[in-house]
Amino acid sequence: MARPKKPLHQLKTKRICLRLTVKEFLIVAEKAKRDDLKIVQYIRKKSTVGVIAIKEVSQERKDLMEGLVNNGKRFNSLTKKANSSIHNPRELCREIKKLRKILLALAKEIL
Repeated sequence: MARPKKPLHQLKTKRICLRLTVKEFLIVAEKAKRDDLKIVQYIRKKSTVGVIAIKEVSQERKDLMEGLVNNGKRFNSLTKKANSSIHNPRELCREIKKLRKILLALAKEIL
């Protein structure tokens, strides 16, 4: 049996695309977590009921995010090398091991 259809006034048919800086996203994500809501639920609640106040993100948090972004780029580069026909398996293995150590260190900082 199919799920019953929602009334028209309950359907979420409109979409808003929102671009945020990393700093803004981290602030919204932290506030959503604090309120025990998903990010989309938090934004929906604040946009229809209240005001979203943006506070400063700590320098440590900014550095951590920057490290994750840079290592993500490095990972993509290594993936491209691995998938190309021209690569040195030993060099690639060394690079992957270095990246793994960095990511494990970042994971310890996050958790």
